[in-house]
Order: sequence, then C-alpha cells, then structure tokens
Amino acid sequence: MTVYLNPQYYDGPVCRQVKLAAKDGQTWQVGQFVRTTDSGIVLCKSNATSITGLTAETQATATSSSTVNINVIPGASTRFVIGVTTGGADTKAGEVLIGSNEGLAVNSCVCTLSTGNDTNEILRVQDVLGRVEPNSGLNDTDDVPGFAIVSVVQSALDAEGAGL
Repeated sequence: MTVYLNPQYYDGPVCRQVKLAAKDGQTWQVGQFVRTTDSGIVLCKSNATSITGLTAETQATATSSSTVNINVIPGASTRFVIGVTTGGADTKAGEVLIGSNEGLAVNSCVCTLSTGNDTNEILRVQDVLGRVEPNSGLNDTDDVPGFAIVSVVQSALDAEGAGL
C-alpha cells in the first residue's frame, strides 16, 4: 500500500490546537486520528467507532505522562483530505463516493478512508479532490491513490471512550 499523505486539515471553522494528555506508551505520526479514553488519548485503529481529533505533530518516542498537541475537530463541518483504500489497497476516489459514509483503515501509521464493507462508517465523504482541482493535472478522479475530502460523522464525535 502506497499512500503518500496522512489526513490533513482541509477547512472548517477554526483549526485550533489544544494539549491533551496521551496514554502512556504511545507513539504516532502527524496526521493520525486519535480518540479519548479514560487513560488519555490513544490512536484510532482500523474500523474505529470514535474520533476525537487529529495529531498535529509526530511523537517518535513512547509517551510517559506527557501531552500532545492535536487539532480539535469542532464538529462535522471540519473537513480533512485523506487517501482512499479498498481492502487495504490504494484505489481511486471516484465521484460515486460523494455523500457516502465509510470506515477508517490504519496501516503502519497511515490513516486512510476504507471503502467497502466496513462495520463502522465514521467518515462522511464530502467531495473528492479530483473535482476540487479538475484542471490541475493532479488528483484526477482516476488517479491511484485517490484522495477524498471527509468530515467525521457526529456519532463518532460523540462516542467518547468507545470503540477501537
């Protein structure tokens, strides 16, 4: 799987950063989705049911009662650009995805939109990058990997401490 981009902030209200306590023993790359637990912030795994935010920096060494800056997701109007996969393989981001709810896949520190038969559909496809930049020659709807513009569904924002 070759995805060149972890999710990135695309637009929304104000993309603010806050320091939140991380669970001990955590490492992560910038652009990984995280969720809140009673022990602190942890990384979202594939097929997650909740998302709190997006990491704003890399944490290369395991945390020990530390804090991490994350971009807070203030609501479903915040949007992110994310690579698209099906069954773990990079795929194009066709217009047919627009309006669908899809799952989250995580492979080697890379978060992608997982299309297909995911149980937990927590990312809503708002658009595909190929439609936003149709004449740039980059990110065409037939390109692999493709990139989608997504928001987090409200149920995933509300599901604190639940899920993977």
